[in-house]
Amino acid sequence: PAALASSGLGDVYKSQGTTFAYEAACIYNLKGQCVGQLQVDRLQLLYDRYQHTQIHRPHAVAQLSPAPFEEEVYKLILRYKQGSKIGNTNRVVDMKNHWATPTSVLEVVCNHLNLNKERFASPLNFHRGMQQYWSCHERDQLFGAEWDAFSCQWKGNSECNPEYEHQDM
Repeated sequence: PAALASSGLGDVYKSQGTTFAYEAACIYNLKGQCVGQLQVDRLQLLYDRYQHTQIHRPHAVAQLSPAPFEEEVYKLILRYKQGSKIGNTNRVVDMKNHWATPTSVLEVVCNHLNLNKERFASPLNFHRGMQQYWSCHERDQLFGAEWDAFSCQWKGNSECNPEYEHQDM
């Protein structure tokens, strides 16, 4: 995408498997090592949400003092790496718990149940059609997330996919 062409995030390349193909951007650290990859369309969505937050959520911007987009994406990738600390908890990321409901399934459910909120998501896996999504990391607000699904009253219809941990379930 044009908005990302000069972002300095890294190479965009095509990856093909036996049943899928996608374009991905590699996110590099200062040593030139790729620390993660994002599909280009997800990266564009994050950029759009980041820009929207800068304009429409001044309280979050003032509170979080965002770095440039590229740096925030780098920090985002590190927040969701296996073994990283989860927010203000004593827990760490366990990637076997980080999956999202398949888009095709979620779209059908959303259409029939009038869902517009997604609880327990992340900027890396929220459904783009949701009006709101909640994340466990306060800094994810920079990418349009609400923070901490447990701290607010739940109103309306929501899709919930918590981590498969006893305390969350």
